[in-house]
Amino acid sequence: MRLSRCGVIFLTFLLWVTLMALHAQEQSAEARRILFLAEFDNSDFSDEQRIVIQESLLLRLQNEVESVDFILASSLEDEAELSLLQRAVLNGADSVLQVSISGSMAGLTADFIIFDALIRNEVARFTLEGTIDAQYRNLFAGFWYEAMVTLEETFQPLASSASLGVLALPDSRITIPAATREGESLVSPNDSDNQAVFTLDIPASYRVLVEKAGHYTEERELFLSESTIIDVSAEQEILDRWYIQPGLHMFGFVRLGGGLLYREDQLRLGLDLVMYQAGIQPFQEANSNNPDPSLLVSLPLTTFGISASLGIPVIPWNLPIQPYAEAVFALRFLTDTRLIIDPLFPMELRLEPGMQWDIGRHTALYVGLSNTFTFMTKAAFADLIGGAEDQQYAVIAPWLYFSGLVPMIGVRFGL
Repeated sequence: MRLSRCGVIFLTFLLWVTLMALHAQEQSAEARRILFLAEFDNSDFSDEQRIVIQESLLLRLQNEVESVDFILASSLEDEAELSLLQRAVLNGADSVLQVSISGSMAGLTADFIIFDALIRNEVARFTLEGTIDAQYRNLFAGFWYEAMVTLEETFQPLASSASLGVLALPDSRITIPAATREGESLVSPNDSDNQAVFTLDIPASYRVLVEKAGHYTEERELFLSESTIIDVSAEQEILDRWYIQPGLHMFGFVRLGGGLLYREDQLRLGLDLVMYQAGIQPFQEANSNNPDPSLLVSLPLTTFGISASLGIPVIPWNLPIQPYAEAVFALRFLTDTRLIIDPLFPMELRLEPGMQWDIGRHTALYVGLSNTFTFMTKAAFADLIGGAEDQQYAVIAPWLYFSGLVPMIGVRFGL
């Protein structure tokens, strides 16, 4: 009798699997795919009872919950050590229904856990209890009703697309790289509510870029699972127009700069001041002219001039570090007794390549090397420079000298 009943149940199950396979071809691919895991906590059930209990639950759920396709677990090594999320991924499911059955036919207890792998969190936990009659009639009737209702309320069919609304300032250009063909940009909002609406595949992660002339580019990353609206208009800041630039020349002398920003902060034009009256030279070496070098140095010299700096975005990766080049043309002033233009070298040109690191929207750290060329306007002073043994100046032309390559560091603040 037992073998006959098991045979009937087995044939019924095969028929159900065939019908579900045919039904799966007709229904939408948007149905939720739930991994079905059932386990018995004790041995009070016979083999036949275990089969009927498990298959009655699976059959009732599959027939009644239209928004769900159930997947039977594959045999996996060390599956006891795997999390529900890992088991779902390995079985191609987006959720897990875990049922722990204990007790006996006179008092069955089923503990349910529903885990949604899309949000990586448990979404429901409940328990069903009751008595099972000898013919299993209530198993195929209303015993599993609460489980069916809970699953129906918890899971709705997955939509294949959703709308994303982006609120931005007028004339903004909005681009979603993953949703466009290569080289194509989506249209900017130009209607009365300044909103652009896009229809995108879900669930998926997207990067939204919002660009507007004269403003910083805004970037948002979001996981889209349903229709939503994001507002970036309040975050669209106007580009900095001015800058101040404190720093250290030769890592020891105060340097100040400031001016105007152009071309979206790539071109800078301003004034530059270096004061040598008080500074430090930690790397100064002793020589015949300075046998006992001091850490603190004071020179009666100040330079004041105009500067031009250009950012060179040649590094292809999306990094906040890029090279730049700066040129400073300055007058040299002696400050020993009074302020006068240096009679020996009244002018200098500094060519300063370096690297800048944008540590914030309005702040950049820069470091570089200053190549200083000094100009002599009176040839009569050439004899004062000395011969080849004097390494302080290298003669390039009778009126042009190279006076050294020194490091520099500083911070640039946008205003």
